[in-house]
Amino acid sequence: MALYAAAFDERIRVTVASEPGIGFSHSNYDDYWYFGKRLAAAPPGTDQHELLALLAPRPFLLIGGDKFDDATSWWYINAARPVYALYGDAQNIGYLNHHQGHSPTPDATWRAMEWLRHFLGQP
Repeated sequence: MALYAAAFDERIRVTVASEPGIGFSHSNYDDYWYFGKRLAAAPPGTDQHELLALLAPRPFLLIGGDKFDDATSWWYINAARPVYALYGDAQNIGYLNHHQGHSPTPDATWRAMEWLRHFLGQP
């Protein structure tokens, strides 16, 4: 889970996550291998936008394919964007939806690599 690793390890300078199911309501985070019953005990409003905010101002790209991350994923990106804006880097968080299911397409993979190259300063 690149998203969680990056949120808690500042050595990770740029992150791309493909179809993680960014929102608790439209994924299986309540399964025992994730949060299980503990998720139901979370305070109202708790969701992954808070985790995304922990990444700021480090660049983060969410890749969706309409299976677990569809247009509703924009809410999470936009909810974290004000924290990025506090750092002056509101454009360091983005979302790309290739609309082709759970696995990233070759084009989505290419765009992810471009995101990494751009922010890591690689040729």
